[in-house]
Amino acid sequence: MAASLQSPILASACRLAEGSFAVLFLTSWLLGRWWEAARLTRTLATRAAILGMITAVVIESLLIPPMDKIRAEAPGLIDSLPASDPSRVLLARYHRLATGFFSAGIVAAFVILIATVRLIAARRKAPPPPPAPREVPKLLDLSGV
Repeated sequence: MAASLQSPILASACRLAEGSFAVLFLTSWLLGRWWEAARLTRTLATRAAILGMITAVVIESLLIPPMDKIRAEAPGLIDSLPASDPSRVLLARYHRLATGFFSAGIVAAFVILIATVRLIAARRKAPPPPPAPREVPKLLDLSGV
C-alpha cells in the first residue's frame, strides 16, 4: 500500500533530479570554461552530471511504470504473495535495479561535488598576477659628464 504513495513521490523526485543535474551540468561546463581547471576535473564534472540525468530518466520512465503495473496486476498485496510468485520476483528485480540507479545518481552527485570543490580550490590557490613594473622617472641625467 505504501507503493501507491511512494510511486508519485519517486517520479517527482526523479524529475527534480533531472532538473538539478541539468543545472549542475550547465554550471560545471561554465566553470570549466571560465576558470582555468584541469581537464580531468572538467570532464568528471560534466560527465557525472550527464550520468545523473540518465539515471533519473531511466528510473522515471523505465523502472517506475513497470513496477506500478506489476503492483496493479498482482492478486492482492505483493507482500502477502509467496516469495516464489513471479510478480513478486519480478518486482524485487525492478526494485534492485531502481536502487542501483539511485545509487549511481548519488555517486554522480558526489563526483560533481568533489570536482566543484577542486575547481574552487584551484582557483583560490592560483597566485595573483605580479604587479606591472613601475617606470622610475629619471631625476638627474649625468650621461654627458
